[in-house]
Amino acid sequence: MTVFLGQAADWLDVSGCPVPAEYAFVVPGEENTRPLVAAILYRRGIVKKILVAENVAGSSQTAGLLRTTSQLIVEILRRRGVRDADIIPIGGATANSWDDLAILSDFLRRHPSSTVSLVTSSFHTRRCRWILRQQLGGEAKRVTFVAAPLEWYDGIPWWTRREVAATVASEYLKLGFYWVRYGYGSMWIAFFVGIVFGGFVVLRFARRSSRVSVDVRSGEPDGSSP
Repeated sequence: MTVFLGQAADWLDVSGCPVPAEYAFVVPGEENTRPLVAAILYRRGIVKKILVAENVAGSSQTAGLLRTTSQLIVEILRRRGVRDADIIPIGGATANSWDDLAILSDFLRRHPSSTVSLVTSSFHTRRCRWILRQQLGGEAKRVTFVAAPLEWYDGIPWWTRREVAATVASEYLKLGFYWVRYGYGSMWIAFFVGIVFGGFVVLRFARRSSRVSVDVRSGEPDGSSP
């Protein structure tokens, strides 16, 4: 059982060792680690520029009380030695991973020779790869995945800590939702519902026909009357 649980978390991680790419793309979220990893890739010459997407601003951010996600990422990148000219904002406001990667997909369509190293948390990489394959098809191979460490996860068995267990469970639920919402899941669910409904109709018709047949036979003369 322990082995199975360990594999369940490992399956979510499709990241690999960093390889040279023209751009790094920092997926919004986990601002304490993801921008730092992107900055390391930049300073070591593995990537040349860094792409930053904007998230939807909350009420406090709109009022200027807090910085937006992209502002935080840009500030961290600057402090870690990334030149302003090499920080490239792309797209508009996004609200979820599908929107974040739709912006990246649009960028890659407009730059057909570019390659990207996508930086996110390890548990998030499989969903990101699935999304990009839905959006870009075969061109998704131009994106590689680098896992940024999670400051609250130190590698201990994930099921022994509530926060980590909730993250793993949530990621599986999100994968299922994305499969239904953006993939072929809705088609298969509709097909299954159609089969069940069709079977119910056939069974109901068969039972009704059987009752009619019994009623007809019971009304026939049995030959005993004079």
